[in-house]
Amino acid sequence: MFFVRSLEQIDCPCCSGSLKGIGSRKRGCIDSLGEKIILSIRRLRCIECERIHHELPDMLVPYKRHIRESIETVITGESEISVIADESTLKRWQRWFFEMADYLQGCLVSIITRYGRKEFVEGPSSLP
Repeated sequence: MFFVRSLEQIDCPCCSGSLKGIGSRKRGCIDSLGEKIILSIRRLRCIECERIHHELPDMLVPYKRHIRESIETVITGESEISVIADESTLKRWQRWFFEMADYLQGCLVSIITRYGRKEFVEGPSSLP
């Protein structure tokens, strides 16, 4: 089991309030070789709005069981790297990404605008 802990102070994504650690929970994921990894991730509660958030490492995609690298490999079409998953799962990942692409791009532009970093917004990516 791996413990996930961040040293940086994270604000609430809903109201920008301060987050306080209230415990941890186990989260399982599957790596590119098909092996299960168990992570212990922190549970955080916002002092302002009292919502609970989980601190996910960058290797995870919310609500997905496989690690980010495996999902990126399938979406970008890199055929050199094989992913151990059913063909239906791979097609579902591609469909999910293409349905969410505009929303995700809007989220990134919103975050950049919120923090006053407009000089980094260059327009849509050339990636699929």
